[in-house]
Amino acid sequence: MTDAGAISIACGLMIGLGAIGACLGIGIMGGRFIEGSVRQPELMEPLQVKMFLLAGLIDANFLIGFGVAMIGAATAWKSWPGSAGKANTSLKKPSSTTRHRPCLSRGCWTSPTARRCPR
Repeated sequence: MTDAGAISIACGLMIGLGAIGACLGIGIMGGRFIEGSVRQPELMEPLQVKMFLLAGLIDANFLIGFGVAMIGAATAWKSWPGSAGKANTSLKKPSSTTRHRPCLSRGCWTSPTARRCPR
C-alpha cells in the first residue's frame, strides 16, 4: 500500500469514528438530560443551557477532526500518482546548483549575470 492509500484510509477512519463518537456522545447526553428533567423539573432550564453548550463542544470536536482529515486527504491527493492535483511547480525555487538569485523588484528568479529581470 502506498503512503497516499494509507493516508486515505486513515482519513476515512477519522471521519467515520469521529462521527460515531459525536453521535453517541450527544445521544447519551440528551437521554440523561431528559432523565434529569423528569426527576427534577425545576432544574430543566439550567440543565438545558449546559446540555446545548456541551452539544456544541462535542460537535466542534468532530468538526476539528473532520478538518484535520480533509487536510490529510488533500495531501494524499497531491501525492497520488497521475493525479490532476499535482502541486504547482512553477513557483518553486530553483535548486542551489543553478546559482540563481532572487530579483527583489519583481519576485522572480534570475541568473546572477542578467542585468534585468527576464519577465
